[in-house]
Amino acid sequence: MKTILIPLILLFSCAAFVPNITPTEGQVKALEQIKECPGLSKQQIYSRALSWIARSYNSANDVIQLKDPDAGQIVCKGLGSARFDVGFTRSFRYTLIVDVKEEKLRVRFENILSERVGEVAGPDMKYQWDEVAAYLANIGNTLAAEVSKAEAEDNW
Repeated sequence: MKTILIPLILLFSCAAFVPNITPTEGQVKALEQIKECPGLSKQQIYSRALSWIARSYNSANDVIQLKDPDAGQIVCKGLGSARFDVGFTRSFRYTLIVDVKEEKLRVRFENILSERVGEVAGPDMKYQWDEVAAYLANIGNTLAAEVSKAEAEDNW
């Protein structure tokens, strides 16, 4: 009986309920990035951002929810993952919004939600927001850098 009881106690003592807490508005607002793009038109910035999205996501056609070149906006849905809890990978969903105008790029993230994949719970935003925010900030920084550096590639 002891041989069955001890593993059961260990199993249940390791199990924990992870609530799906979404980040606060202030936390999401902190992820907004505005980048100056001197000398670039609205159309150039839009095209470069769209090109980066198409190259960076596995299936850009599934990811892109809205493309409006006149308004200068691209809206995408993404699934991210980052390492948590001693190396475990946890997944979360997000909406990426790219706004462009003459010489400016704005990258925003909204609807950031923990995602259960199979038996693995997503991140607990209350405790793991820093890892999620770092992952998303990296996406924004990479997009902004690619839009800015693309000018050198235009002169081939």
